[in-house]
Amino acid sequence: MSQEISKPAATGVMMPPEKNVYEQYSDAVNRQRIVGDLLKFSKGEWLTGKEAMEAELGTELVAGCDGLEIGWIKWRDFKPQEYLMGRLSEGFKPPRREELGDHNELDWERDEQTGQPRDPWQASNSLLLMDPETRQLYTFAAASKGGINAIGKLMGIYGKSVRQAPNKLPVVALDRDSYMHSNKAYGKIYTPVLKVTRWVDRAEFDAVLNETAGLDAGEAEAETKTETAPEKAPPAKDYAAAKGKRRKSSDEIPF
Repeated sequence: MSQEISKPAATGVMMPPEKNVYEQYSDAVNRQRIVGDLLKFSKGEWLTGKEAMEAELGTELVAGCDGLEIGWIKWRDFKPQEYLMGRLSEGFKPPRREELGDHNELDWERDEQTGQPRDPWQASNSLLLMDPETRQLYTFAAASKGGINAIGKLMGIYGKSVRQAPNKLPVVALDRDSYMHSNKAYGKIYTPVLKVTRWVDRAEFDAVLNETAGLDAGEAEAETKTETAPEKAPPAKDYAAAKGKRRKSSDEIPF
C-alpha cells in the first residue's frame, strides 16, 4: 500500500527532472519499501533482515552510490508516515526543516531515553548495497548522525572516483569506530564505518537490480489482478526477499 507524499507549499526546492509515466509508476510502487533486506547499525553491531542477524565486521558489499536517496521521513508511533526522499544523482534537494511544518513541540512524541520532545521529521539517507558473492541486496537506511556521516564520507570518495571511472562502484567493508560521549551516562558510543576496500565494474550490480525490478513488476501485476477480478486472479507470488518495511534506525543518540 502506498501513501501520498505530503509536499510543503512554495518551498522553491529543486526537484528531480520530469520523468515519464513508467518511471513515475515505478517510483510510486517502490517509494516506501526496503529493497532486499534491511541493513542497520545498532550498539556497535551490523544487523540484517527482520530477524536482525549479525553481520561480521569486515563483510564486503558493493555500494550503489549513484542510487543514494536523501531527504526527510516523518515518524509517528515509531512508524514512517510521510516521505520526502529523492535521488541525489537526479538533483534532488531536500527542503529545510523549517519548511516542513510540525513546529509545536507540545505535539511531538517523547524520546524514550531522555523524555524530551522528539522531532517527528528525521533527516534520512537510503543506500542500496549488494553482496558480491550471493548477489543479495541490502538497504542501509540511516537516520542517525553516525549513519549519515558514514554515508557522507563514502560519497566523498565515490565523487572523486566517478570522474575518472564512471562504470566502477566501491566495495565497502562493514566496520565501526567509537568515542566516549560527553555525557558519561552514555559511555562509549559506536559509529558505523563503510570502508572502501576495492572497486568493481557496475554491470553485475545493475543486472541484479534489473532482475529485482522484474520481480516487483510481476508482483504489482498480480496484486492489480487480485483487486479487479479476485475470482480469476492466480495465487500471489511471494517475493519477500525483495521487499521490507522501513524501520527507525536504533543507533540514534542525542548529540
